This record gives sequence, structure tokens and C-alpha cells, in this order.
Amino acid sequence: MVTPWSADLNPALAGLFISLAVYLLAIIWFFMGTFRRVSLTTQTPLVSVVLAARDEAGTIEATLNSLLEQSYEPSLLEVILVDDGSTDDTLLRATTVASRHKAEAPSLHIVDGLTSMGSSGSKKAALTLAISRAAGEIILSTDADCQVPRDWVSKMVAHFDEGVDAVVGFSQITEPGLRAGIEALDFLLLMTAARGACGNGHPVAASGQSIGFRRDAFDEVDGYETVKHRSSGDDVLLLQLLRSAGKRIVFAHDEAASVVHPAVPSMRGLIAQRIRWASNGPIQLRLDPRLFLHLTATLLLNVGIVVAFGLAVVGRVDPMHVAGIWGSKAIGDVVLALRGAWIFRRWDLLLFWPIWEVLHPVYIVIAGGLGCLGVFRWKGTRVRLGRPVTPGVDGEGGSEIDVEARGKS
Repeated sequence: MVTPWSADLNPALAGLFISLAVYLLAIIWFFMGTFRRVSLTTQTPLVSVVLAARDEAGTIEATLNSLLEQSYEPSLLEVILVDDGSTDDTLLRATTVASRHKAEAPSLHIVDGLTSMGSSGSKKAALTLAISRAAGEIILSTDADCQVPRDWVSKMVAHFDEGVDAVVGFSQITEPGLRAGIEALDFLLLMTAARGACGNGHPVAASGQSIGFRRDAFDEVDGYETVKHRSSGDDVLLLQLLRSAGKRIVFAHDEAASVVHPAVPSMRGLIAQRIRWASNGPIQLRLDPRLFLHLTATLLLNVGIVVAFGLAVVGRVDPMHVAGIWGSKAIGDVVLALRGAWIFRRWDLLLFWPIWEVLHPVYIVIAGGLGCLGVFRWKGTRVRLGRPVTPGVDGEGGSEIDVEARGKS
């Protein structure tokens, strides 16, 4: 016999409803922010595109060639790639592209990060090295496995109107298939929230696949210095530092500037990536308490849904209570998904929404829970509490959760 929530479950139910309220209020806030527009500029400053690459031999040539074929004035553009200790022939292939492009504009500089820094495995260190050698007033960054459209630099720079210090760009997954579609929808929701947050003047998310900032703003916050110990977050943590310093950050949405990035090859790799992203959650308590509140509410809401579903199965709670809470969350999710599909012209991804909605609570519980522990392995680097560690130091001895997989940073 199914019973209503018992008295001992009432506090948990209250907490679940509070988490749901915070979650839905955040969705409304994101939604409203997506309607705000930004002004553009026609100025063409000197631009430096910086990349960090590690074991990207299969894509690095195509990525570099796409950057060298930009519509932006070649004499005002330079590309700097730092190889972060690749174990494949990424460095060789990048050097080959540079050799073919020698003495042509835009200039292409290839840096052996392992030789220059004496170590590898830190994307922030590699990007810092690239930026230290950059001459541009505007710094743009993408990932070494992305497809960059010809007008990407021009469209990103156009958003650096007077008073704008950083620009968050749009990136997407276009691969076919069920797993790639679910990931693409998940990322579309992230990009929609990022646009809404920027529109509201309180940016909370960015992707290293397409981001830009003024060099002087980067220097003013000491670059990655205060967050260099974190294994992840070269994009979102820098964004938080710039926001905390009062810098104005806008979202650039232009179809001609949509960067395409590959889906993570496996579900295991996708979970590994999300765990890595979630490992930056605890530090948001210091950098952005409002974002930390939203992340905490999201985790608690989904934990509550999973637990309540289990209790409903064994007859401890009324399934209608669970359906009501989950249904309310689903309404908020689909509203944001519809808005994102409209803005970014990705109606095709709505086909994956029912499956995504069912899987989302479990995925958040796994990625969010393990991310809070911050113990994992990424591209051969052991990480504990969000920080890279060295074997044999501080008792490190292989107890990390093995989620090593190739994927985005």
C-alpha cells in the first residue's frame, strides 16, 4: 500500500521543494536574460588566437588551417599554439603546418610547452605561456579539436564594443546519433543559460571552445594565477575572476561564428568530462555564491528525485508526489530547451529531450557527487580535490576514481 510522505520525511520534502523553487527561479532568470541584445563595433584591433594542445594529432592540422583561413585582416591576426607535452605527433603535425605557412600572414607560432615550461599537464600553464607571447589587444581562444568557421574571429571581435572586456562564444555538437544528440542537447542548455546569464549582467558559464578577452583585463586579474592549482576551469574560473573584478562580459551569438566541437567518444568519457567540470563547483562558494547556490540546489533536487523515486517504488511515498516534482522540473527544462532551440536554430535536438530528461537526475547525481569529491584521472593526470597530484606525494597511491578518457577540457 502506497502511503503519503510520513512525518519523518517531511523535512526532506520541504528541502526538495526549496531546491525545486531555486532551480525553477534560475531557469526563469536564464530565460529572461536571453532576450537582451548587445551593440557591435567595427573596429579591427590586433588579435591573438591562443590554443593549448595535448594529443590532438587527428585534428590539429584542420584546426590550425581553419584559423589561418579567417576572413579577418591577416596582418592583424596571429595564432599561437602551445603543445602541452603530447605523446603523439601533435607537435610534429603543427610544426609541419607552420613550415608550409612560413612568412605568410596571419603568423603562426608553435611552442613546445614541455621544453619551455619544463613540465606538462596544465592547460592553464600552457595558455599562460601562449598569452605571454601574444601581441594582440584582444585574445581569443578555442580548443585544438574544434572546427572554427571562417568568420569566427571577425564576429567575436565585433562584440568587443567600448566597455566590453570579455566575450563568451557559442559552440555546438553536430554529430548524428543518440549519444551525441543527448550530449548536444545538454550542451545547448548550458549555452542557453550562459547567454541568459550574460544578458542579465552576471555571467556564470563559458566554454574554452570559443572565448575572448582583452589582454589588459586578463593581466589586471593576474590571469590564471589564483586558480592555477585547479585541474579544470580555464574558461569558467577566468570568467568568474573577470566578473568579480567588475569587467563587462557579453555573449556573442552569430551563426557565422558557431564553433563546432566533437562529441565525447563514449558515455564513460562524457561522465568523466562532467565530473571534471563539476569539480569546480565547491570553489564557486568563494568566487560566486549565487552560482554555488544554484549548483547546490540543482544537485540536491536531482538527488531528491532519485531517492524519492526509489521510495515510491518500495511504497514509502505516493508516486504522484514524485511525478509532481519531476514534472515541474521537466517543464522548466523544456522551456529553456525550446528557447535554446529557437535562438541557436537547433530544433533537431528537441527529439532527444525526453530521454535526456529521464537520464538527467541520475547523471547529475553521479557527476555532481563525484565532482564534489574531486578525485579522478584526466589524460594521465591524477586529480584530488580538483588539484593535480604527483604519485607518492601526500599519500597518493592510486585510490582515485578512474574516469580517464579523452574529451574536452
